[in-house]
Amino acid sequence: MSNYYFHHKYHLGYINIAKNSSTSITPYLIQAGFKNIQPEDIPTDIEDLPFFYILRNPIDRFCSGIVETYCNSANSWGTSKTEHALFDMSDSSQQEFCFNLLMRLVPWNSKKRLPEGNIPVNEGLGYEYDVHTELQTASLGDTQNRGIARVVPISIRLTSEIPQIFFEQTKHSSKQSLLTTPVKHLNQSLDGKKRMNDNMKAIVVANRENACMQNIWHYLKPDIDQWNYNIQLRYMQQYHMNEKI
Repeated sequence: MSNYYFHHKYHLGYINIAKNSSTSITPYLIQAGFKNIQPEDIPTDIEDLPFFYILRNPIDRFCSGIVETYCNSANSWGTSKTEHALFDMSDSSQQEFCFNLLMRLVPWNSKKRLPEGNIPVNEGLGYEYDVHTELQTASLGDTQNRGIARVVPISIRLTSEIPQIFFEQTKHSSKQSLLTTPVKHLNQSLDGKKRMNDNMKAIVVANRENACMQNIWHYLKPDIDQWNYNIQLRYMQQYHMNEKI
């Protein structure tokens, strides 16, 4: 399925990026009349066609994605013995675990998500091609190729207000179909998982200048540059204008 959604009546587009409230946004998009389309089907004859997307702090997103892929053994957080063992660790023990895990990660294994040797299937891609950690800028690549001039980032903290943002943006007088109830947050991290995410981030940030983690920071640079460039825009600055990485 493509990341791109388009509303043919109101000429609005949305780019749905994994780990950026995608589970919450998808039901709303379908309910509001957006259609999933391929990048090559994006209209080229509409003046000032806006495409929106949730932009998330790239360090937060990467760490959350690593925890999702490498620490979730049952696709349902909080149900396995492995997860409970991680949850029961102190912060310092979790951070030691995170450091050792990060030292073993590779950027790429298999584009087809196939296990190699004894590598578990959910580790088969490496972080560069795993949907949970693939760069946000990679998901936006086709917007430039398709000549879309207006690509609008929205803070993840404004997820519930996306219907109102769409309402404000469309120029049609009859647009009640976009005025639905606020987007419901689905698949939010459990408290134990959030703590794991925070400890993973603490290790990544603490080792920013450490040579052993330069591969991760080098990988994230396009997303970091994008984040720093966009944090003062309309739907970002309220929460993030002082969050330069």
